Amino acid sequence: MRNVIIRLWDSQGKEIIDSVSGDYEDSFTLDTFADLCQMHLDSEPKNRKGFIIARVQTWDPKQPEKVFYSYYNAFHLNKILFQTQIYLKQRYIHRLHVLNPLTNSDIIGNVLYFHVSPPISEAEAKRAQTIKTLAAAGEEKAPTPTVKEFESGVQAEWTISGHQIVMDEVNDDELSHIQFKSTVILPSSVGRPSISIDDGEKLVKVQANQIFNASPKRRTSDITLTAKFPNRLLHVNKFERINIPPGVITRFTVPLPKEDIAKIVPATKKGHRRSLSYRNAISASGVPATFLEWTKMIQEDRQTIDNVSEEDGNFDNVKPFTITSTTIASPEQITPEGPSFDENVTIFDGYLFATDSDYLKSSEIRQVFRSNAINYEEIRLFEMEEYKGEQDEDETQSSLCEWM
Repeated sequence: MRNVIIRLWDSQGKEIIDSVSGDYEDSFTLDTFADLCQMHLDSEPKNRKGFIIARVQTWDPKQPEKVFYSYYNAFHLNKILFQTQIYLKQRYIHRLHVLNPLTNSDIIGNVLYFHVSPPISEAEAKRAQTIKTLAAAGEEKAPTPTVKEFESGVQAEWTISGHQIVMDEVNDDELSHIQFKSTVILPSSVGRPSISIDDGEKLVKVQANQIFNASPKRRTSDITLTAKFPNRLLHVNKFERINIPPGVITRFTVPLPKEDIAKIVPATKKGHRRSLSYRNAISASGVPATFLEWTKMIQEDRQTIDNVSEEDGNFDNVKPFTITSTTIASPEQITPEGPSFDENVTIFDGYLFATDSDYLKSSEIRQVFRSNAINYEEIRLFEMEEYKGEQDEDETQSSLCEWM
């Protein structure tokens, strides 16, 4: 099997932000990213759809003051981050207050979305023609404000303060002309006996395999999803951030004592081992490395990893790179046309086009997901119970939404 690497570029295709191996597994259905890239290319119309990767940042619970990145099938992660609701006949989209499932801690900064293009060895156009990330619109777009914020180079040191909500089908331009400050939403309640409710912290917990129904040929994950539902009225279009300094591990903005961190962090799975991420590998290794050095390490790793069991492996460990480098490789150093490019590696390119904040506020961004989905189920968000009026307010509030 060929080694597949997905390079993650900035919105203009000028700088490589990160890269992830095609062996990395989706946290919910356990498909590899390489398989997911091919599934989207093979869906009708063929070679017109692209897989979308979501990159999530947290503070590293095992390396104080360093950043750790998790990667997801964005179509699946969105089902955890967002839900829709009919409230007094008006449709709203909720951004739930959820933890990063792979670290069980707060997400730091915005979730980044990368639209993956066909393999560059097979692309009919040159790179300049493949940078159009908004495939549905058919034209190159200026970066969104939150993408610009990320690309400014300022390290994000914040997390959202709680649940967020906007009216559906309202784009970014229209938001500035609508006054929502006096509008409030009362969360609805939905009871599910299979869901664990922690009354002390008002948390909702559920395993991923309870809400992602894979086909008999596909596996599902037992990863735990944790959300905190609001126990107060929600202001529409109110977005608040709380500063979280590097190295401070929080859950729903509350710092964890250092002695408790190890208790809440899930064990790293083989399919999420740190070596599969360019940035995580460099961080864990402690030695800078070029893209080519990292791909070589991935190839060597693939030759032995099958013999390592989930129980016996230390998947946080990354061997130090043997060739020391002073800087991360520039795009010119890692193009397939370069003299040291490995012909046994298939390269996909993903381009940054949006964040979770953009998805919440912009129908145009949500349309990009619809245009690249394999089927309707992939982009369908879970629905909260409809709120029809005051008669619903007295119901027992046990959970927030369909999957909880």
